Amino acid sequence: MRTCTDAMRLEFAAGQTVTLQDAIGTRIACLSGSLWITQEDEGRDVVLSPGEEVRLDRKGKTVIYAVNQSLGLAFESREAATDTPWWKRLGHAWLCHCMGLGMRCSAWRRAYRF
Repeated sequence: MRTCTDAMRLEFAAGQTVTLQDAIGTRIACLSGSLWITQEDEGRDVVLSPGEEVRLDRKGKTVIYAVNQSLGLAFESREAATDTPWWKRLGHAWLCHCMGLGMRCSAWRRAYRF
């Protein structure tokens, strides 16, 4: 079972960049707009549209560039400890899911001004 440990909301103006250092294992999700992601020593770049996500698999610098005004979510995932009771692991996974869903819903409302 994989659970999220930390989540960070990323709000970008058009043309804004963010650099992450050694963010291996971090997942980046695009909630609105478009994000262009490039990793150090990676032969390909990734462009995310709303609803898409990517898992960073390289050490070193990762640059996230907003093609236009964008909203993203960055979260780290790790293996749950095996000595943790199943109900705590399930509760934590449910909390992380709801938190991510809430951020997606608020991004949707903000994008469409509800």
